[in-house]
Amino acid sequence: MAKHHGLKPSCAPALASIAVKGKAQSRESDLAFLRRLGREHDAIATIKRGRLILSPIGKATSPAGRALPALTINRYDGDTHNFSRQKRDDVPGVSATWHDRKGGKRETFTAGKVDGAKKLSRVYGTEADASAAANAAHSRAQREPVSLDLSLALGRPDISPEQKTTVVGYKNEIDAAAWIVGEVSHSVGDRGYVTKLKLETVKAKDG
Repeated sequence: MAKHHGLKPSCAPALASIAVKGKAQSRESDLAFLRRLGREHDAIATIKRGRLILSPIGKATSPAGRALPALTINRYDGDTHNFSRQKRDDVPGVSATWHDRKGGKRETFTAGKVDGAKKLSRVYGTEADASAAANAAHSRAQREPVSLDLSLALGRPDISPEQKTTVVGYKNEIDAAAWIVGEVSHSVGDRGYVTKLKLETVKAKDG
């Protein structure tokens, strides 16, 4: 896919060893397909500086394993912001079903606790795919669904997904959080060059 779009593939070592077999792409763009694939392995798929990047979520490293530079964003850097906190469901475990061709029956893999586990609707082709999807979904369920959307007054081409970010000048609850860049988009229009960010957080900063 990277070659088809004139991009260089850049995949983190932790993901490069995962074999993908028989993954169907139907009525979705290449990037949407890759983002779905990344989601099943608790990873992000994004394009940055001519590279198609696949990287684990929350590691704050480049696909090559190098630590990404930390960011500090002041409130006066942005035009608008939106802070949201969604109620996290109590999900003790996540189950995924896969079709065992040799045994001719369906099997189930559960990440976390079996009692009260949430069941994924998709039926996977292999046990490896089912276990990866269940583990990724369980990991997402444990993260607090808090986000901060920012529109920066001046575009920042240097910002990449997964960078650790500190924000200053907002409410104490927002400033005290340990953020990472979940999504970044750039556009040029009537307002000039604008960068929009979606920051995500897993926990509060120490101290």
